[in-house]
Amino acid sequence: MSQPVNTKTASRREVRYQGFDDILKDLDRLEAADREGVLIRHGNWTLGQNTHHLADTMEQSLDGFRFTSPLPLRVLFRILRPMVLSRPFPKGIKLTGSAATLIPDTSITSEQGLGELRRQIQRVQDGERFTQASPIFGKLSHEQWVNLHLKHAELHLGFLDPGADAGA
Repeated sequence: MSQPVNTKTASRREVRYQGFDDILKDLDRLEAADREGVLIRHGNWTLGQNTHHLADTMEQSLDGFRFTSPLPLRVLFRILRPMVLSRPFPKGIKLTGSAATLIPDTSITSEQGLGELRRQIQRVQDGERFTQASPIFGKLSHEQWVNLHLKHAELHLGFLDPGADAGA
């Protein structure tokens, strides 16, 4: 893509994940479509970049974050946490400041990103639990933490469309 897509207004498929198994099933469909050359990208990031970003965020919440958020943002989001966690994530958020470390490199391949995300999901499915407070939301219950990652995946993977026949 030569011109960046305005992700605030970009079309996207609506996905709802009830658990990490739903994400894994969708990853299989996205991977098949990518391999077949029919994956439709509505955003700026490739399959590899999207999945790497999701994996990186999950890994940091398990092992430690590499960034912090400004105090006013932390206070605001901790007040708004119940509302934010009950709705789909907003489109078009720009990662700035130290959070820009979460922007994936353009060289990330689909195989790399998919492998990383599947490994992080497997860690949780094997019983690992987050230990790090969110730099934005603070301490979360495990259910809130899972919900946060499911909504984050809905946002990013919704910009990728495998089409009706991919992986079927």
